[in-house]
Amino acid sequence: MSIRRRIGLLMFTIPLVLSIISCFGIAQITQPSPLPSPTNQLTPSPNVQPSPTVQISPTIQPPPTETPGPIFTDTPTFATSTLANTLAPPLTGQVNIVEINGFMDESDFWYFYGLVRNDTNRTIYDIQIEIRLMDSIGTEIYTYTSFTILNYLAPGETTPFSDFTTEPFPNGKTMQATVVGFNSTEAINRAKLEYRGITLWTDDKNDIYLTGEVFNINADPVEINSIAGSLVDETGKLVTASYAYPFLGYVEPNGSSPFVMVFDAPVGQADSLTNYMLYSDALTTNPTSTFDISLTEKYNKYQDTNGDTHLVGSATNNTSQPMSLYLVVGAYDENGNCIDASSIYLPLTINPGETLPYDFNLWGVLDSIPEAYNAATKFTDTIDWLSSHEDISQSSVLITKDDTHSFSGSEGTFKGTVVNNTGYDLTVAVVIVALYDKSSGELIATNYTYVTETMTNNSSGTYEVYLYSPYNIDPANVKIEITALGK
Repeated sequence: MSIRRRIGLLMFTIPLVLSIISCFGIAQITQPSPLPSPTNQLTPSPNVQPSPTVQISPTIQPPPTETPGPIFTDTPTFATSTLANTLAPPLTGQVNIVEINGFMDESDFWYFYGLVRNDTNRTIYDIQIEIRLMDSIGTEIYTYTSFTILNYLAPGETTPFSDFTTEPFPNGKTMQATVVGFNSTEAINRAKLEYRGITLWTDDKNDIYLTGEVFNINADPVEINSIAGSLVDETGKLVTASYAYPFLGYVEPNGSSPFVMVFDAPVGQADSLTNYMLYSDALTTNPTSTFDISLTEKYNKYQDTNGDTHLVGSATNNTSQPMSLYLVVGAYDENGNCIDASSIYLPLTINPGETLPYDFNLWGVLDSIPEAYNAATKFTDTIDWLSSHEDISQSSVLITKDDTHSFSGSEGTFKGTVVNNTGYDLTVAVVIVALYDKSSGELIATNYTYVTETMTNNSSGTYEVYLYSPYNIDPANVKIEITALGK
C-alpha cells in the first residue's frame, strides 16, 4: 500500500462562540478474524451528484466558529471494515460527522476516513476535523487536525475527510473524530455536474484508481474547486475516501474534464471495493478570457524502459502575447471511458508565434496496470484557462555551447553550457531537448531541466538533461533540437 505525502496546512486557532453549530457521533467496531474478500459488486452507487458551488460575498463574513464537543469514536480494524456501528443519530442544526472508518496496513501505518454533513441552514467552509488514535487502554498515541476534502458545503451536503499517519502505530485500537472549527457564509447557487465514463482499476500494491469524466450541464461556465470520492463495502459502510487530481478548474458549457483519484484500501480488499459515491465543489462563473493556442492533434505515446508512460505533443502560441500554460490530458478507451488523466505546466512562457514541446509523464493507472495502458487509445488535451494566462514579459532565447549527447540504450544524456547573452540578469533559465524523427519530422520524445547556477548578465551555467525515449529508438534516425530560454 502506498503512503501519500500529506499536504502541509496552515493551522490556526479560532475563538469559541456560544452560538456554535456542532456535532458528533459514536461508533464502535470489533476486530474479527480476517475473512476472505467478498466478490466484486458490479453495480456502482449512483455517480451523478449535485455539485456544491460558491458565490461568496467578499465584504460580509460572519465570525469564525469553533466546535469542540462530543466525539465520534471508532475502533478501527486491521484488514476489515466496520462490523458494529452504534453511531448516534445526527442532530438538526449541527455539523454532523455521519460516518468514520480507519484501518492499519501491513506496515502498521494508519488510514482514517469519514463523512461530514452540513445539517445547518448556512453554507459552511474551512471545516476542520480533529482525528485521534488511542491504544487499547484509551491513551492517545496520535492526533492531527485536517480539513475536509471539499471546502464548501451548502445545507444538506456531505464531504469526505481523510488522514494518515507518517509513522507506524502497531498498538492503535480506537479512532476518534471531532469537528473543531468551520466558518459560514451567505447562501450559494450550485452548479450541476454529471459524471460519465467511470472506470475502476486496482494495482499490485492494493491501490484503487477511480477515473472518469465530469461534464458541465449548466448554461454558464463552471469553476471546479474539488472532486472527492468514497468507496463502500457490500453493506454500504464507508471504507476509504480520496480526492481527484488532476482536473480542469474551468469548464465551458457542454464541456468536460477528465479526472483520476487514488484510494488506499485495507489489505486484500482492493478488488472487492467497486461501489462508489462522488462529491464535487463547483460553481457557475462568468466566461473567462481564452486565447488562440494550437495543441498537437497527434501524440506519441510510449513506455520507457523504467515502465513510465509518456505522451508527447507540442503547443503553438498564435497570439501576440506571451502565454503561461497549464494543460490537462485525459486518456480514453475506444468506448469513450476515461482510463487516466495527467497534467503539466509548460516550463516557461511560450512566446508569440513559437512552439514548445511537452511530455505528460506523470501517470497513475497507465504506469501501474498494463491492461489500462493497452486500453488507452484516445487522448484529449485541454488548456485550463483558470490556471493559464497572458504573461507580462517574453522568454529570452539563450545560446548554448559545448553541447554533447550520448545514448545508452534508449536513455539519452545531453550536457552543455548556457550563456546569458540577454543584457540583463535572469531569474530562471531552462533547457529543453526534443527528439524528432528525421524522416517524418514527428516529435518522438522531450524533456527539460532548469539551470541551477545564478544567471547574471554575461554569465553561464551548465545543464544536464536525461531523456527516456522509446526503447526501440535508433539514434541515427533522430534529429536533436536544444532550446534554451530565460527570464
